[in-house]
Amino acid sequence: SRAEWRDAYAGLTAANAAGALEAEDLERLAEAAWWLADGQTCMRAREQAYRRYVQRGEPRAAAAVALALAEDHFHRLARSVGQAWLRRAERHLGGLPEVSEHGWLHRLRMVVALEMERNPREAMEHADQALDIARRLGDTDLEALAIQDRGRILVALGRVADGMALIDDAMTAASAGELTPRTTGRTYCNMISTCERLGDYGRAAEWHDAAYRWSEPHADSGFPGICRVHRAGILRLRGALPEAEREARRAAEELADFLTDTAGEAFYELGEIRLRMGDHPAAEAMFAEAHTRGRDPQPGLALLRLAQGNCEAVRSMIERSLGEPGLAALDRAKLLPALVQIGVACGAVDAAAAGASELEAITTTYTAPGLVASAALACGTVELARGGAEGALAHLRRARRIWSEIDLPFELAQTRLLLSQAYSALGDRDEAAMEERAALAIMSRIGAGEPGGRTGPQ
Repeated sequence: SRAEWRDAYAGLTAANAAGALEAEDLERLAEAAWWLADGQTCMRAREQAYRRYVQRGEPRAAAAVALALAEDHFHRLARSVGQAWLRRAERHLGGLPEVSEHGWLHRLRMVVALEMERNPREAMEHADQALDIARRLGDTDLEALAIQDRGRILVALGRVADGMALIDDAMTAASAGELTPRTTGRTYCNMISTCERLGDYGRAAEWHDAAYRWSEPHADSGFPGICRVHRAGILRLRGALPEAEREARRAAEELADFLTDTAGEAFYELGEIRLRMGDHPAAEAMFAEAHTRGRDPQPGLALLRLAQGNCEAVRSMIERSLGEPGLAALDRAKLLPALVQIGVACGAVDAAAAGASELEAITTTYTAPGLVASAALACGTVELARGGAEGALAHLRRARRIWSEIDLPFELAQTRLLLSQAYSALGDRDEAAMEERAALAIMSRIGAGEPGGRTGPQ
């Protein structure tokens, strides 16, 4: 109850060895193990608790544990096993009057629909039902998550203002201490990941600071590991590459045998960091680890191959990723800057232009500064490749201004290098030299490798 996970884990483990734990105590052991990133103990304890509840004829309690086990398996990318546990939970709840677990079942169905099946409309149906049940039964945790889930779905549907208002509403409950620790952590993580997808890096950094302060008392546990992945991404974008690498490595170590999907994100971050540092062998190893854990290594791997001079391979890589069915606009926006850079570098300027146009169109719905700057940089890159240095200047100056405002130094340096090329093409040597010196100074300050003309944050 005091969130002293290590002491709880030690006491409950000793009691379990003596055969003294009932089903409820096994659930407590599982919770303590979860917070300490001990996935094996967590799942074994939950399986034992589930069997005890079934033996005792307690379907509601059995359903609750089955839902937890379903989520555990989804995180470990064992989706068929997760679905089997989800169906068990549904069977246990089938003959019962309405209880909170019915709402949690809908909530997990929402996660599957939104994050695995990419079906936001089905996800909204489940989120609405979870919210209705939560309000009828007074389940504060479920209500906060269902409100936030509705917000995340609205963002995915392009209704950003409405969606962020709901996400802010849920964050109020979390920051006010109204929720249990695990739900608080989920709420913070969902907020930050939504901001990152939108390209709203300033807002992500603000909420991340709050989340990190909350998570630090739970040191060496699951949520700080997840928070560290977010922190690594923000530090990378801010140009603090050594600090970003430390956070990502620690997260990868904490989560490698626990939350496989999140560990994949940590390894991907390490690949991006090493790529920015110019360490290609290490970047390739990290992208491979991310792929092993179910994280698509694009666009980082494609950009690595481009840096290695393999145009044929790199174009097929990025085109395959963009050709994946049901890819949401925000997910495409993470890949399109790489398509633009690859197209220009490999002589496929028309393909690059199409990518830049699509990215610009996405910013009519999603107007966060990071996406707007990415689109401006992409358009400027294409204009420059087509010989339109004068037209490129307006786009590149806009990107330079936004990168400066939101403090993304690597992207700022890339933009300044392109500005230098544009000024050179126009015969303005002084401006060209100043932009180049500024870009190289930034790259030196943050410890980045040889500039490669990348076109926006990944």
